This record gives sequence, structure tokens and C-alpha cells, in this order.
Amino acid sequence: MKQKNLIAAVFAAALVLQTQAAAAEFSDFPTDWSAAALTRAVNDGLLSGANGKINPSGKLTRAEMAAIMNRAFGATEQAKLDGYQDVSPQAWYHTELAKAVQMGTFRGGDGKLLPDREITREQAFTVLARAFALQDGKSTALNGFTDGDQVSDWAKGAVAALVEGGYVGGAQGKLNPQSGITRAEFAQVMCNLVGMYIDAPQTVTQAAQGNLVVRASGATLQGMTVSGDLVLADGIGTGDATLEKMTVDGRLIVRGGGADSIHLIETKIKGSVVLKNPNTATRLETKDSALDKVDASSDLIVDGDIAEVHLTSSAKVDIRSGKIGTITVDEQAKGSQITVESGAQVESIAVNGAQVEISGKGTVKTVQADANDVTVTTPNTEVTAASGTSGVKAGGQMVKAGQKAKISADGTDAAVSDIKLEEGEMPKSDKPGSGTVHRSMKRDSSASGSSSDTPSGTPDQTKPSENPSGKPEADLKLAANLIDLKYAQYVVITFAENTKVTEYTVEIDGQAINERDLRYVDHSGRIVKWEPMNGWKLNDAHTVTVTRKADGSRQTVPVEPLGKKK
Repeated sequence: MKQKNLIAAVFAAALVLQTQAAAAEFSDFPTDWSAAALTRAVNDGLLSGANGKINPSGKLTRAEMAAIMNRAFGATEQAKLDGYQDVSPQAWYHTELAKAVQMGTFRGGDGKLLPDREITREQAFTVLARAFALQDGKSTALNGFTDGDQVSDWAKGAVAALVEGGYVGGAQGKLNPQSGITRAEFAQVMCNLVGMYIDAPQTVTQAAQGNLVVRASGATLQGMTVSGDLVLADGIGTGDATLEKMTVDGRLIVRGGGADSIHLIETKIKGSVVLKNPNTATRLETKDSALDKVDASSDLIVDGDIAEVHLTSSAKVDIRSGKIGTITVDEQAKGSQITVESGAQVESIAVNGAQVEISGKGTVKTVQADANDVTVTTPNTEVTAASGTSGVKAGGQMVKAGQKAKISADGTDAAVSDIKLEEGEMPKSDKPGSGTVHRSMKRDSSASGSSSDTPSGTPDQTKPSENPSGKPEADLKLAANLIDLKYAQYVVITFAENTKVTEYTVEIDGQAINERDLRYVDHSGRIVKWEPMNGWKLNDAHTVTVTRKADGSRQTVPVEPLGKKK
């Protein structure tokens, strides 16, 4: 505690000195609420002022904000602006807007970027949400402001995300979404968003509170905890960053890096890894590090173990080594290419986007094709074509809707057959492992329920299941599987076709499970997952019981390891 107090005192003293220096540099430097944030903005290279003035009350234009965001993330790559008619190649902001468009922070509309127009607060907040990869917040977060209903529909998710994150608080109960944003106000929001920047190839062992942004190649973060999100920004370029023996309480957002890039050594990322590199493919290398989920909207190279890879946009994915639990390809990821190289293993791939290619000499156990024109050539893979699909190929053979295929050992042929049901069994294509969206827990017998990563409430695994409805057991076409990835595991529950989990109550080992602790695995609403808080062993006996709310009928099934033969 003394050490923490000392560190806080040192930071406070340093801030006072920095503020005094900034005040001496600018003749109009304020002494009000904005002084500390403006000092940070100057020292972090976001604001520079002009003619000896910082102009704190000046309103930002769209071009000026683009330039500030480029500096914040160290952006250097430029997009072509041929499609925009209002950005002259001779204008000072041409380069800055080219960087902003490449970053994906500015998009414009109707062929215009409107560089000289004041940027509104809701527009500025939308740019920030894009840069920091914030998920849309709930519009109810805006209800606490008297003008929350004035936020444009297209901006509500972004503004709500910043409000929910505590980055934007408004003033006097108002958000003023249609008003311009001053340089001082924007400096304060950036101060709220970023606790610390790393600008050099150095080893860092301690971080300030909040989100941390690395905007230079060659940095090593070692033995530390980041209390918010860690952003590996555009300024890393095709260079690298090393995370060693550290913990990130939030997400790891990867916007930079190249083919020999992000190294995770004995590192824990409690949130998801968000890959959003607008410039090049990024390599993730893990050593003794558990990655639960990677949400990728850009090209990815994997060397290591990941529980789930989720493709949200068209991308090329190269699994060079390691074990992957599931790969899910969204509908928006049409045309993605997945290569699994020799020695690499993938448990299952769920394809919801058309024209996806899966190839390589590695191991892919199952592929569920829920889209057209899916091509699979990995050896010994079982491919299932969902109803309504066409153009699915396995080992060069057509797989019609409602059929499955087993690819040959060399990947050049396949045995195709109709899906047949055994009594009381669901089609293999409908079993767990063919979906998406799970977040697994690292196996640790000493783990406690204090982690924000864990479900609220641990099932009593010794309590017998009771039947308060008094109704007999029924065949509800239920299946339950334990998927174990050595360092992580989760339970997947599959309900009968054309039903949804909301129609049932769920018990695991006799303990009722709150619906919010069940996470959907696919868009049908009938496949969900649940995370054991402490490590389960494959040989332990566990059961899942579901009760249909409508009539009280119920079924209890054992939790079987995925792939176990009956």
C-alpha cells in the first residue's frame, strides 16, 4: 500500500510539473477543469497548438480530429481518396484524411468527407468507438440524459458504448450530441480513454490505470497488469510486440503488427482478442498462454492454442501450429480462406458465409456448412451440408443439402452419404461443436469465483437433481458435451431442432443455471454453452437436465466428452 501511495504521489507531482510547463508554453492555457487533460494531450502528442496558443475552446473540424486520431494511434498507411470529391490533393489535410480512411475511423458519405466542417459530438464519439473497437452499447444508457433522444439512430450504439464505459459523462445532464466538440472537451475524452501510451521499443513493467496504447514497434510488456484494454496500435506497423507474464483485465485490441508480430508468453487475456489490422496480416504466437476468443475482421496467422476464432469479415486465416477449438465464419465473412497447415488441429468449423475455402494438410475434425459454395479439402474431415445449401464440396465431391461426407486421407476424394438418424440421436451436424461464440476458462483447481471472467454462481456438483413438476422423463432430443482443450473447457448443450433455450429451464448437476450464464453458440437459439468455474475432469460424472416450461416435461442426459463413442 505504501508503494502504491508513493507511485500515486510521484505521478501527481509529475503532472503538476507538466501542467506548469504547458502553461508556460501557451499564452491561453486554462486553469480550469480542462488543464490536466490538455496537459496530457500536449505531452502525448495529440495537440500542438499554433502561434503560442492551445485554443481550448476552439471547435474541432473533421480534418483536425482525423489528424489527432492518427497521432493517437501512430497511423502512417494511407488509403486512396479518389472516391471523395471534396479533398484536394494540395490541402494540408489530404494526407491526414488518407490515413483516417485507411484506419477505418472516417468513412464519409455521398462521396464527401466534409473536412472543413465542425465535427459534432456524436460524430466524434462514433470515430472513437471505431478506433477502440467498442461494441455498440444499449440505447437505454442514453436515458439518463435529458437530450438522449436527440442522438441520431446511427450513432446511438457508439455513444451508448462510451457512456457505459465511463468515458463520456456529458455536462449538466446533457450530451449535446448535435453540438461541436471543443479541443478541451476532446482532450478530456481522450484522457478518459487512454491511461498511458508507449512510444518506444522498451521494456515496460508498470502501467497507469485504464487502457494502454502501444504505438511503436519493439515494445515488451512484462510482469504487469493492464486494468483496462490493451491496444496494439497502427504505429507498430509490420513490427512486433511481446507480452510476457502479464495479465490484461480487458480486451487485447490488435490494430498493428505483421507476419512476425504479436508474441504472448505466459500471458492471460481476460477479455477477447479483437483483430482489426487495416494494413496487413497479423501473426499471433502463444506460448503457455490461454486465448479464449479471437474476433477477427482482418487476416490472421496463428501459432498456438485458441479456444475460438470468430471471423466477422472476409479474411485469410493461416493456422500454422497449435490447437483451435472452433472457428466460426459469419455471413459477412463471405469468401474467407482458412488454411490449416500440417500438425495444426481444429476441432470444428461452422461456416455461415458463402464461398469459403478450407484447405491444408492439418487436422479439421468437422465442418458444418450452413452456406453455399463451401469447399473443404483437409484430410479426414467430416463435412455436413445443411438443408437449403448448394455447391458444397468435400474432397472434390459434391455434398448435397442433408448429406455428409468423409474426406479421404489425401484430401482428394470423399465418401458421401445421406444423414441417417439412429433412435433417440440427433444428426451429427446438429450436435455441439459446429457452432460459435464460447468463452472458456483456464483449468485451475484453485480458481475462485472472484474473477470477472467466471459465471455468477457455481453449481453444487453433488446435489441430486429433483423433479418438482412430478412429470416423467421425456425424450426432448437433448445432447450435452464437454469440450476439453487441455488448458480450457466448456459444456455445450444442444436442444431439439426448431426449439430455443428460452423455452426451457436448465440444471447442471441438479443446480439451476441462470439464463444469462448460458451463451448462444449459433443463431438458431438452440445451442448454448456454459463454463465450469473449476476444471472438470473427463472421467467425472456430470448431468444436464432441461425442463420444458410449457408442460413441465424434462430430460436428463450425461455430459459426454465430445467425440465419445456410445
